[in-house]
Amino acid sequence: MSGLGSTIAQATAGLHHTCVDLSDAYQCLLLSVDARQILSFGCDLDWQRLPPDLATRTRLASWSVVLAASGEQAMALWVDTSLSLSLQHWLDKAARTLARR
Repeated sequence: MSGLGSTIAQATAGLHHTCVDLSDAYQCLLLSVDARQILSFGCDLDWQRLPPDLATRTRLASWSVVLAASGEQAMALWVDTSLSLSLQHWLDKAARTLARR
C-alpha cells in the first residue's frame, strides 16, 4: 500500500472503510506545444474566455478528459488508461492536420 494509503488506513483504524488506489486508472499526457490549437479540433471550450490556470473535466472528441494548463502553452490531459492509446492517435492526427494548414 502506498504511503498515503497507509496514512488513511491508520487514521481510519477501527472504522468501517475502504481505501482504493486509483492512480493507475488514469494516464497523463502532456502536450508541450500550443495545445489549445490542437485541442480545438475536438473540444468546444471557448479558450479565449478561460483563465490561464484552467483545470476542468470536458469532452475531447470521443473521450472524457481532465485538462489542466501547464505553463503558457502546454496542457496536461488525464484520460482513462484504457483509452490513452486511442487518444494519442487522435492527437497525432490533429497535430498533423494543423501542420498542413
